[in-house]
Amino acid sequence: MTLSISLSSETAAKLNERAAAQGKDPTAYACELIEEAVTQESLEELLAISQNEFSSTNMTRDEMTEFGRELLEKVRVEKVQKP
Repeated sequence: MTLSISLSSETAAKLNERAAAQGKDPTAYACELIEEAVTQESLEELLAISQNEFSSTNMTRDEMTEFGRELLEKVRVEKVQKP
């Protein structure tokens, strides 16, 4: 699939900067970012899996809520750690 997108000058500069830091062409780097974004499970998908399996566990509703909070924090930490 071929896409044509318009980026603000600020976003384009950031893309170029980050691609250069990775030693990659900006177009290739943008493709990698898009692929990662659309193939990575969303928080909602991860929680749906957990909710479907909830009935087969002995977890209380409070434990399930805490599990969800911990999962959300893990996702946030991973996002911060990515370049």
